Amino acid sequence: MKITLITGAASGLGREFAKLYAKDNNNLLLVDINEENLKSAKNEILSNFNIAVDIMVADLASKDELKRIYEYTKEKGYFVNNLVNSAGFGDRTDFKEMNIERQMAMTDVDCNALLYFTRVFLDDMLKYDEGHIINISSIAGFMPGPYMCTYHACKSFVLMLGEAIA
Repeated sequence: MKITLITGAASGLGREFAKLYAKDNNNLLLVDINEENLKSAKNEILSNFNIAVDIMVADLASKDELKRIYEYTKEKGYFVNNLVNSAGFGDRTDFKEMNIERQMAMTDVDCNALLYFTRVFLDDMLKYDEGHIINISSIAGFMPGPYMCTYHACKSFVLMLGEAIA
C-alpha cells in the first residue's frame, strides 16, 4: 500500500501537511511523540477524508524508535512514496546556560531522524521511480541565531542536506 509518512504530525506544520496529503487522497502514517494530539489529528482527518490513517507514537530522538518505524512500514507492506520530515523543536537559551541533554535531543530529532528517514525510504522511491521527500527547514537555516544556536545549526543542516541531495 502506498502511504505518506509524516513526522511531527500531531501539530503545527506536520498536522497541516497531513490534511493537505489527505485532501489529495493519500493514505497516511502519522508519527509523533504526543499520543493525545496524534489521535486527535487522526480523528480529524478520518472525519473529513476517506483514506487510511495509521499512527505511531515515537520519540524520534531514539535511534531504536527510528528503526522501529522503518521496520513497521516493511512489516505492514507500506511503500512510503511521500515523506514529510516535519518533526522538530527549538530552545531559547544562552549557549553557556543550555541544557546539553536537551540540545543533543534536538539534534537527534531535527537532524538525525530526518537524515535516517530520508536515506532509508529513498531506496524504494528510486526502485519504483516514484516519490517525494519534503524536509522542513526554516529561515533560521540561513543565518546564525543568538539564544537559539543549536536550532539554527539544525535547520542549516536540513537546508544543506536537502540542497546536496538535490
